[in-house]
Amino acid sequence: MKHLIPITSWLPNYQSAWLTADVVAGATGWAVIVPLAMACAVLVGVDPIVGLYALPLALLAYAVFGGSRLFVIGPDTTISVLAGGFVASFVATGSDPLSIAVMLALLAAIIYGIFFVLKMGWIADLVPEPVLKGFVEGIVWLTILKQLTALFGLKTEKTSGGFHEELLAVVKALPDFHMATAALGAVSIAILFALKKFAPRVPGAIVVLIVTIALVSALGLDKDGVDVLGTVAGGLPDLRLPDISDLNSIIMLVPSALAVVVIGYTKSLAALKHASEHSGEPIDPDREMLALGVSNLGAGLSGGYPVAGTLTVTSVSVASGAKSQVAGIVMGVLSVLTLLFLLPLLANLAMATLAAIIVVALIGLSDLGYFRRLFKMSRFEFLICIMAFLGVLAFGVLPGVMIGVVLALFKLGQVIHSPVTAVVGRTPGGAFVDIDEHPEAEEVPGVLIWRQYGPLVFLNARILANQLRDIATRRKDTKVIVFDATTAAGVDTTAAEALLGVFKNLKAEGIEFCIVNPRQKGWDMAVASLKAAELAIPDRFDSLSDAVAKFQQDVAA
Repeated sequence: MKHLIPITSWLPNYQSAWLTADVVAGATGWAVIVPLAMACAVLVGVDPIVGLYALPLALLAYAVFGGSRLFVIGPDTTISVLAGGFVASFVATGSDPLSIAVMLALLAAIIYGIFFVLKMGWIADLVPEPVLKGFVEGIVWLTILKQLTALFGLKTEKTSGGFHEELLAVVKALPDFHMATAALGAVSIAILFALKKFAPRVPGAIVVLIVTIALVSALGLDKDGVDVLGTVAGGLPDLRLPDISDLNSIIMLVPSALAVVVIGYTKSLAALKHASEHSGEPIDPDREMLALGVSNLGAGLSGGYPVAGTLTVTSVSVASGAKSQVAGIVMGVLSVLTLLFLLPLLANLAMATLAAIIVVALIGLSDLGYFRRLFKMSRFEFLICIMAFLGVLAFGVLPGVMIGVVLALFKLGQVIHSPVTAVVGRTPGGAFVDIDEHPEAEEVPGVLIWRQYGPLVFLNARILANQLRDIATRRKDTKVIVFDATTAAGVDTTAAEALLGVFKNLKAEGIEFCIVNPRQKGWDMAVASLKAAELAIPDRFDSLSDAVAKFQQDVAA
């Protein structure tokens, strides 16, 4: 029980001395998470108020089921843009954007739950860093471009979402920008950057909201054409399931929810690691799947959009001295109070201000220097990163996700296709090492010791089998081949058949074959193949020393 519901472990041991620090951290986090949630709602394609609906139950759910004392769940710009791309694709067919966003959160919750049961915390490693970085960088600049419309008060034509089309639409509309809106947007960005540089502990987003609301109210800018939030009905959201009668639409939305989960979980781990560095707590990736699933369930049931770990608010909460998840509960309570009592104060909130918050947050996510560093480290991975980046810019977020997945699989296939192999020799001290890396090592006369690092599977079986055969036939003095399987992660049927072919050829040329320390499952598969072909089973040894000693003994005899 304590493992699945960690609050039953830490709450009874809560220290009263922590309360003040948690309340202060919660209030500070609230000042950041509320404007961020509203801004992310714009990215999703729903009303800003929906961002506030997503907070209370999600924050409470993580406080109950989460394993980190300092981690904060909430809106994430990358996930919001991702969700927004999926929502837009369904809205184009006539669907309601809010219904799609809510269903996306609920489907994400279900997938998180399934992954928790299957112990699939490893999915965070499914997308390699170059693909993720390129994908996120593309999202950053495509989204910033999309925000220029609200930032400058532009009247642009609707586009399909590609960067070049968005850019042309913005350039075409730019001469007719709205002066008051552009000025308000510029003031918002200037305040945000100034506070970030000179007063980083001050919650810049809430300061910008207060300042710009005051300016709009005092100068009557809403009457001059500045687009504002307007009057929003207060109160708590209805806790209910969306319409699930259209099963076809729900099924079509599953791949989108899967993408939200994979990217969301990956981004959440970054915030979890930051929290763990300050709390000293270990991270249980599988349990966090459950916590994220229940949090998205809460966000969806309360009429919100998908949530994930927010590194921004987690950092603010940690810096403010948070001690436990009570800080997250305080954020949730203050979010409820905002819905109940503070919404009338937001009526004159300029949409340009929300756009400014989004732009500054996204600029903080940008890491163009990564491209330069990656180019110096690996040209191939740099190319993959650039392709993921350009895929999002050229085709939009939704196709960009598919390109990212294909590139991730391509990268994985490339790594497996060409694993490191080595010819092994023996040092004067008796250690068996790669001869290319250790000049002092010498090969054992008449023995070819061959080592492979990585799995032996269908992607590399043919190449590696040919490589082994070529090495053996080029060396006329080879009497026995010792396959060191200690570092070979596994073998499948294709690889077993490929090795069987090598074994036949070598046997015909009078070369013996033996294997050292194979994995039992792979060995059983190879033995079954050999028996089916009515071939002798090669000798199996536990160490290279034993294999070499046996050969030398046979030669001496």
